[in-house]
Amino acid sequence: MNNSAVGALSEMNYAEKMLSIPDKYGMTPMHIAAINFDLGIFSYLIQMKPNENIKDSTDKTFIDYLKENEDIDNKVLKSLNI
Repeated sequence: MNNSAVGALSEMNYAEKMLSIPDKYGMTPMHIAAINFDLGIFSYLIQMKPNENIKDSTDKTFIDYLKENEDIDNKVLKSLNI
């Protein structure tokens, strides 16, 4: 495997780990993406198979925030495999 391929794999692994690191409020990038629901960003991040069980300081997962968003219907959630 060449160096650029190894570098790309390392970057992907790093990005996936970053999705599980909470900030001081317990929010991960997935929490923020779910609250703001930018479909492009969220769809990109969800492909990295983030941990769905991480809860923030209000005891909510990113999926909880998605379900609270009135602009998201169940078809969107199903299409995201959530």
